[in-house]
Amino acid sequence: MIRYFLLIIIMSACSPPNEDCLEKLNSELGSKYSEPLDELTHEFERIVMKSDGSSFPDKCRNFLKPLASGKDQEFFSKIVKREELVNAVSGLDTMIFKYEYYKTDSLSTKKYISNKWNSNFIKALSTLTECDELISGYVETIVETGGIGPVLVANGAIVNYSDEEFNNPIVKRILAVEVLLPYLTYSPD
Repeated sequence: MIRYFLLIIIMSACSPPNEDCLEKLNSELGSKYSEPLDELTHEFERIVMKSDGSSFPDKCRNFLKPLASGKDQEFFSKIVKREELVNAVSGLDTMIFKYEYYKTDSLSTKKYISNKWNSNFIKALSTLTECDELISGYVETIVETGGIGPVLVANGAIVNYSDEEFNNPIVKRILAVEVLLPYLTYSPD
């Protein structure tokens, strides 16, 4: 009995903090949002793996370079809007982003992201303050600015992220939300 108890303690002590934080994030979001977020993240990883580079972080940097340099059409061409994926992540869109609409000169309506500081996603991430300084900094930036766009996120990731941060499962989710979700849910101008 004591051996069994010690084994449980050792196993829980050895559990990687990223996995614990990921479980906490998924718990905060609930399966309604965590499952589509997982699908979005897997799609992000799948697309990144097609990029040139030897390691996942290098491939990620290569994938983000066109977007970071403002070439969203080149970036957008790498993304296939598969109907089943778009349907699977459609609920994430409104959970994460707050949209506002405006009339253009031609009287058509366009939507744009106004902010995401009060979204369930940011609220869930804000419970992970002990997990990673990068995650805390991301949440603080979103709260202070109301949101940052895909180009700034891509550029910031290329310039500032270490290899370890690109491999963090929560950071992968943040990148998937910031750089992939907007392109799956609307076309850039």
